[in-house]
Amino acid sequence: MQLGGEATWLQGDETPDCAGCTTPMTFVASLEEGHGYETDANFGGGGLGYVFACRSCARAAFLWQR
Repeated sequence: MQLGGEATWLQGDETPDCAGCTTPMTFVASLEEGHGYETDANFGGGGLGYVFACRSCARAAFLWQR
């Protein structure tokens, strides 16, 4: 898990643009898939989930790479 800073991409930069204002969204966190099925994230076979936000538009986006 990573909070803030720059995203550490597995494949390549996929920073989304905000659907409201079309500016690049701010990286908030990355989440790793875990092995504890009751409490850990499951992204369908490994990888990292990425959370982004646009504060001015109050929008968020989630994507994953594996």
